[in-house]
Amino acid sequence: MLYGEVSYLEESALTSLLNTVTSRKPAKVSSYEVRCPAHAADVAQIILDPASREPEVAGGIGQLNYV
Repeated sequence: MLYGEVSYLEESALTSLLNTVTSRKPAKVSSYEVRCPAHAADVAQIILDPASREPEVAGGIGQLNYV
């Protein structure tokens, strides 16, 4: 379950739960799924790190700029 900066709470599965929790009204949620929150920037870093170590990859990976 990715989370990160959002413009509105419903934009992320994780932050959309805030409305459910704070409403104090009964809600149906899954009881069989196991989810592990991950920040979008962390996932991007994990994907980009190996690519940045191989600057000569065929097809080219240009300069990588981390935000």
